[in-house]
Amino acid sequence: MNKDTEIQAIIDLYAELKSQRAVAAKLHISRRRVARVVDEFFTESPRKESFEDHIDGDARVVTGSGISTAADLVTAAGVNLDEWIIEKKMVNCWDAMSKDGPVKMHQIKLWLSRRPSYFIQAVTPVSAIKRMTPTTSKASKTAVIIPDSQHGFRAKRIKNPTTGIYETKLIPMHDRQACDAALIACQQIQPDEIILMGDMVDFAGFGKYSLENNAKFLVQPTLQELSWWLQSIRLACPSAKITYTAGNHEARLKRAIQDHLPEAEGLRPADDLDGPPVLSVSRLLGLDQMDIDYIEDYGTPYWLFDKIKCHHGHIVRPKGGQTTSAILSSESQHSHIVGHIHRREMCSKTTSVPKKLDSGKVGSVPHTIHAMSPGCLCSLDTSRVPAVRGKPELDWQHGVGRVDLVGEDVFMTIIPIEKGMFILDGNVFQGEERIREIRRATGLNV
Repeated sequence: MNKDTEIQAIIDLYAELKSQRAVAAKLHISRRRVARVVDEFFTESPRKESFEDHIDGDARVVTGSGISTAADLVTAAGVNLDEWIIEKKMVNCWDAMSKDGPVKMHQIKLWLSRRPSYFIQAVTPVSAIKRMTPTTSKASKTAVIIPDSQHGFRAKRIKNPTTGIYETKLIPMHDRQACDAALIACQQIQPDEIILMGDMVDFAGFGKYSLENNAKFLVQPTLQELSWWLQSIRLACPSAKITYTAGNHEARLKRAIQDHLPEAEGLRPADDLDGPPVLSVSRLLGLDQMDIDYIEDYGTPYWLFDKIKCHHGHIVRPKGGQTTSAILSSESQHSHIVGHIHRREMCSKTTSVPKKLDSGKVGSVPHTIHAMSPGCLCSLDTSRVPAVRGKPELDWQHGVGRVDLVGEDVFMTIIPIEKGMFILDGNVFQGEERIREIRRATGLNV
């Protein structure tokens, strides 16, 4: 009997006798040979199948004996896979003896979880819906904060290549590109208020330190260029309220008068007794003619929008972020804007304030306050800044601040300036040195 004939004989006899032992005896072959053919060609096991099904809420365990695949057990137990998820399965298989000889025994166990409703529902392709243009309204009030520019010069003797004559050229300690960027920001924003945070003028000649020859007799050109820049800000924002708060550098003038020329303090021209004193920042820069309010005493705050304390500042911490954090670490219940440190810093703190409730009782509500230093507009070149000469770099940054008041909520933003460039409303703006304009307006050799 060839192999194919033997296989067909096994199939026919097993279908009739339903016994592997009887088939093997009839054909005089081994029971193992009969078992291999039966396992291969009979899809329905002649062995008894059974299963257990236990449901507990959203969990279900199904155990099947005599069943070799998870699909067969799911079918036998009537598990709807649209409703249940198979989380884990375990399959056991072993050899056993029966009256027909060795047989393969199977057991399979399934752990299932009920599908959440969002799994059962039909899945549709995700398509984003275009966001409608949000409703906007202009901030009730807006302010631009201009920090320390420290306008001032160092003189440098330079040989004119055409004439061969040495001339004195003025090297600025302020950064003209950054100053022009601040002017452009004011022009673009058109704020309700502009706050000059002090130290806008260096006044090295009135300081307590001895001056090198290249730093003497430079107050006059300093006043001329600073006045030109302030006039440019006024022309750019003709309706803005502009307030100039004194810093420690402006205080140098008043201190020098008190120490060396007390008779000159408060001295006014005979034909303008109601105007600013002759030797005052306001008079020397012509602030009255520009409609710029000047707060003379260093340390006197200006309350922006009656909510934010603007003052030049006196606290300086060694690392970035520490100064504004120190300001808010006090018991202060209001926001601060400071200059003085020449770094861009801002932090916030949420506290609570008392409020009368509808019930008539006094409770508390959360209240967020901020502290901001916009940076500076002075030169970052260590060769031009005498106080830090010899240091390899300055931990200073250029920038201006923006404050928006919407209802009772205050929004503070620092607008960074890098190499005279800044970004506003997605547009890139570049400040310029404008040397030709400065020469034409002031007559200075810059």
